[in-house]
Parts: sequence; structure tokens; C-alpha cells
Amino acid sequence: MRRNTEEGVLFCKIPVNRWFRVDPVFLRRYNKNEYENLEVNAGKWTRIIVEVEPPARWIRKQKQLRFPQPFASFAEPCGKAPLQRCIFPQNRAEEGAALCAQNAAFAAFRQARRLPPKFTETIRALAGQGILFAAASGRPLYTLETMFPDLLEEIILIGDNGGAARWKGKDLFVSEMPAEGWRQLARSTKQAGDVGLLCGLQAAYAEKQDEKYDKVFKNFYTRVEYVDDLTAVEAAADKFTVYLPNHDSQKAFDRIYGAFHTGNGGAFSVAVAGRNWVDVMNPGVHKGAALAKVGALLGIPADSMMAFGDTYNDAEMLTTAKYGFLMENGSGPLRAQVPFLAPSHREYGVMQVLKQVLRQNGEVSPEDFVKAH
Repeated sequence: MRRNTEEGVLFCKIPVNRWFRVDPVFLRRYNKNEYENLEVNAGKWTRIIVEVEPPARWIRKQKQLRFPQPFASFAEPCGKAPLQRCIFPQNRAEEGAALCAQNAAFAAFRQARRLPPKFTETIRALAGQGILFAAASGRPLYTLETMFPDLLEEIILIGDNGGAARWKGKDLFVSEMPAEGWRQLARSTKQAGDVGLLCGLQAAYAEKQDEKYDKVFKNFYTRVEYVDDLTAVEAAADKFTVYLPNHDSQKAFDRIYGAFHTGNGGAFSVAVAGRNWVDVMNPGVHKGAALAKVGALLGIPADSMMAFGDTYNDAEMLTTAKYGFLMENGSGPLRAQVPFLAPSHREYGVMQVLKQVLRQNGEVSPEDFVKAH
């Protein structure tokens, strides 16, 4: 065992199949932007950053180095893998939900229009364990920012079903739709007698004749501008959405809008987003692809991701993350596609799972959770 002169840095040989956790406070103190040695090389001298106060101490009688939890662990393997710097996307429940936690990183809480109890404290506790939280939603980024005003430095925002992502005020990526593509969608929507919204990067746009639905629109789009002709709008957009006031979005998808999906020979990614919405994005854009892209940018593998959702526009996200949870009261047909179930929104199911992760210091295994099938 060797000790470097720099406080808090140790060199030691790591036994096979051992993991360690890094103290994020220590990293910030030393102005380090990335976690180091998330999975160490077994049997080699490896630089490890550990807690400074209290320092790691040498237990002479046992002849071993003991690290204070949760910053390092060399216990015998028990089948659980740490969720190092994990993302927990929650998609916010589009119908009847206001704040974002679950259907968002992002499924939703369908109770009152507020965050669940101790939500902020839980997200910050996750960050303290090096676990990132993402709110993944069909809502745009500017709406999500109003939902998490106190957490914009802690959480990643994934908006418009994966069309754009932002972290700490900076855009990670944006998938802008070609103008002629969404104009074609606007014409088809109007011809079908449905309600179309252009989801611009700065605001949503709808025709003046649809202003009677303003109260509904403002639940999801805090900035809405009404125009005479939607096809005449000049704005960058990453999504086009169709509002179905008669709660028949699946029928509308089957009848009209599914034909625009790439799987049916169309040019877009199309998803049913609850009973009242059909969302249309660029091909290959969905919450799962956005989650994978964020993971690639931040060096987070799918095995270290959890995702929560309740409806069809969450499907890809729930299968991208190793730990994908469908809410117990979510869309029944999705159970065959996802690995795990979380308690219902009414029971704050997402919070229950996150608190379990915290209790286990981020170390989980599939046996810890309820299987979906």
C-alpha cells in the first residue's frame, strides 16, 4: 500500500471484482470535472480518490485499509452492481399531471399539481451519491425549466420526447425538424379535422381557431402563440403534436398518423403520448434514443441507468435502461416489453424506488425489484 503526498489520494492494488465509489464533494473541491476510475483495473496499482475527512485509516490489527462508506467499498462481491453516476429519467404523466417527476427524467404523479413530498431532497441525495437525475418528457425544455426552478443545476432536462436536451443551462443536443416536413403534417392534421401544434424551440404555435383549448395547451406549453395559418410560421421546431380532445389518440394513430412513422414507410418518428396526443419527431427521435445519447455524452452505460414511464411514448426509454420501470397503473400492453414494475403514481411509486436506491447506497440488482412479467 502506498500513499501519495496529495491529501486524499491513495495507490493500492485492487482485488478482482471489487468496486469503489467516489466522493463528489472531494472532486469538486479539487476542481475535477470527471469521476476517475469508475471501474478499476483488478490487480494493478490504481489511483483512487477517497473521502478527506475523516481520512481512510489503516487498521493494523486486520492489516487492511478501511474506507468510510459510501465513498469506497471492498466487500466481498454479493451480486449487486453500483449505479455509478446513474441517470434516472422520469417521464411526466401527460394527462392530469403538472409537475414533473414521472411521465419526466425526466412518469408522473397524478395527484396534486406539485412535486411529491421531499422530491428536491431526494434528487440532491442522489447527486450526493454521484447519481444524476433526468426529467424526460413530451413537454418542451422551457416548460420543464419552470417545473424544476430549484433543481436546474442538478437535473438533466430531456424535452419534446427526446427532441432536445439541456443540462445546467446548456443544450446537449437539438433535433430540428425540416420545415417542409412539419408543414406537411400541419396540412394533414387540418384536413383530418384535428388540432395541430407546432412545438418550436422557444414557443408552441397553434391556429387561432383552436384557442378554445388554450387552458389544455398551457398545461404542457407555457408559451403558446396563436396564428392565422400554422403553415406560415417561421420558427425552428423539434416536434409537431396533434391534440385529440375526444381521447382517441390511438384510433387517430391507427387511422391517419401512423402512416407517417418510419416503421410504416413514413419519414418521422410517431408516438401515442397518452389518450389525447400523438407526437411526431424526426426519424429515430424518442426518449430512449435521447437517453442513450445523454449517456454517451456523459460516459454513462445503459447498465447504470434507471427509467420510469407509464405510456407508449416511454417504451423505448424503458427498454434502453437496464432498470426500466413501468408504473403499476401504466399502459397494460407495455408490461410484456419492460423488465420491472414500480408502484402506481398514486402511491408515489417513483419516489419509493429512488429511496430504495438511496438506502442501498446505489448498489442494486434485478432481484431487488418487482418483475413486470
